Amino acid sequence: MRTKRIGIMIVGETHLNDEQRDAVEGMPRSHLRIIHSEDPESPNARGVAIVLNKELTTMESIRAVEIIPGRVLLLETCWHGMEKLSILEDSIDRIPAKPDNASAVDSLDEMRTELQLIDGWRTCYPTTLKYTWRRPATGSQSRIDRIYVKNNIYEHCYEWGIEKAGVPTDHDMVTVRFSTATAPKIGHGRWVMPLHVVKDSHVKGFILRAGHELQELIEKYENPQKLWEVFTEKLCELARQQAKAIVPNIDKEIHQLEAEITAAENSANLGDESSKMNLMILHERLDKITQLHHRK
Repeated sequence: MRTKRIGIMIVGETHLNDEQRDAVEGMPRSHLRIIHSEDPESPNARGVAIVLNKELTTMESIRAVEIIPGRVLLLETCWHGMEKLSILEDSIDRIPAKPDNASAVDSLDEMRTELQLIDGWRTCYPTTLKYTWRRPATGSQSRIDRIYVKNNIYEHCYEWGIEKAGVPTDHDMVTVRFSTATAPKIGHGRWVMPLHVVKDSHVKGFILRAGHELQELIEKYENPQKLWEVFTEKLCELARQQAKAIVPNIDKEIHQLEAEITAAENSANLGDESSKMNLMILHERLDKITQLHHRK
């Protein structure tokens, strides 16, 4: 959540109890607030949770209501709301494509109409085929993870996406950035040297060589601040050059796999069994490499 700057995360099948929640919240620098609901009949199974990033969300005026223990948890916040449903309104959101239960779809549609909610990702990408859940054994997939927002909120939402979670799970994350019309402009912040650049041989060589020279100069002259300023300027200039020249192999592979998956998901041959299994293999490879990247 820190890496992706996720403010609110909805988690299903948590198998979480109060003791485990307290352990996670009590971890050093966790900055997490976890609101969870256990299944009273099976505390070690099922369960849902809403995880709040205290660095990005306000903890004031938050109200959680347990609607169905272990299954449905409602959160009211002054920021925005989201929910997860296993009902699909459009057949294109499932492989193989087929309509969902008509009665359930009608009920969901009536609720959305009454509450003035829209499927944000689908509204942003009306014809794109993409899925958030997969069953490896059969190759079936569906877009059952969705974020609904009110019509007047949608205009303040941007960068809708579906991403890998970076942890072992059979669901992908639906992500969105949200801002209000009165929010202050936030820049890119101070530049930070990427971790992969720190390990670059050219950068490490410069730090060792120029660092020794800097130490010798500091001992001879009376203005170490100026010498340090020159050293850091040269280091940052070199690091920026190397950052543009070096793209970590793991990032290259992730981008390549994402492109292959997008092409496969929107292929006319996706209904074929071989195409479905090939897509499943691509997802499994991307899951593994994303989890590896996340651990680093």
